[in-house]
Amino acid sequence: MNPHQRRQLEATLDAMGKVERNRLFKEAAERRIEAQKLRRKSEREVDVPAARRRPDPLREWALRILAERQRESPACDGTGEACEGSIGVVVRVGRRRCTIEQAGRLFECLLSPDQAGAQHEDLAVGDHVLFVAGQDGEPSRLLRVLPRQSELSRPDPRRPGRRRVIVANVDVVVIVVSVVAPPLHPRLIDRYLVAVQRGGARPVVCVNKIDRLAAGRQAAPEVLEPYRRVGIRVIETSAQTGEGIEHLRSVLRGSVCALVGHSGVGKSSLANALDPSLGAKVGSVSDASHRGKHTTVASSLHLLAGDIRLIDTPGVRSFSLDDMTIAEVREAFPEFVGLADSCRYRDCTHTHEPGCRVREAAARDEIPAPRYETYRRILLDLGVTDTGDEESENTPLPRDS
Repeated sequence: MNPHQRRQLEATLDAMGKVERNRLFKEAAERRIEAQKLRRKSEREVDVPAARRRPDPLREWALRILAERQRESPACDGTGEACEGSIGVVVRVGRRRCTIEQAGRLFECLLSPDQAGAQHEDLAVGDHVLFVAGQDGEPSRLLRVLPRQSELSRPDPRRPGRRRVIVANVDVVVIVVSVVAPPLHPRLIDRYLVAVQRGGARPVVCVNKIDRLAAGRQAAPEVLEPYRRVGIRVIETSAQTGEGIEHLRSVLRGSVCALVGHSGVGKSSLANALDPSLGAKVGSVSDASHRGKHTTVASSLHLLAGDIRLIDTPGVRSFSLDDMTIAEVREAFPEFVGLADSCRYRDCTHTHEPGCRVREAAARDEIPAPRYETYRRILLDLGVTDTGDEESENTPLPRDS
């Protein structure tokens, strides 16, 4: 399970009633005993020392069971309780209301004051929800939001300590950039990549407006090469000429995806190119500032040809990661994972510690140096320095201690 799924399951477990919780832990204990029997047998066969035969924590087994229940019965919240109402998908969220789609029909739901007060964090386009359809012209009623499989979020600029969820339950987040107007900003790509990795979706970088590249240039700027090196898909497109659109469509086919990025990079134009019948409103770029003008004012979900469920989101000027911990930032750079196992310290921040394998790999170009510099820059933005007194979740301990 990814970090976001684990947080969701932890919250579900903590919210359980005593009786249901005890029942879950009883099942977890039974499963662990059976697994231990099988493990002991295999370990004896390969002569594993007794000191290394440590059982998994019971809570870990409980989380695995909850994850299985969600996969087997996605309509329920994993507690085993019967689901009431109808199941739908949120396709639009407005002030104190949302629009829910079910089997091709749209239902307008009014939100209670409590739901409206927490809607930026607890309700987003893409959420699966339980609701009661209105009768005789009455509005529908939202019962509850079901656990998310993924999300893209950032700190809420208006509510310190809270998150603003941009989209939920997406398979792919397409980070759209442009080559000329507005200019390409790798730092925004980097921040989106970290947030996408944390939220459990798969990132794709889409370079739009390649028809505006200078004559003779056949590829997008070299600044994107580090992303390709670490396995991030980079697709070059032109919504104007249609170049690369079929490639993008093939990557997104059969998935729920979101288009994110600066205003003016052409997200709505790409949506229209993927399905001309959509008719999304398209804006322009200011000649003076080279910045895009907001045309999409709220996220909305659309069903496109090719079995693509696409969420078009408003453009952003900046994207903060102020609510992340050092551990979450580390996990958002998958190219560090294997190397970090060889660092001298278990909770190495990869900034100043002796024996840091990640830092050595960046110096030798085994991993792209720009990606490592991005990691350091994000930590600096979070207030972490490399002077030797960084914040850390554990006291550094040598691996051989």
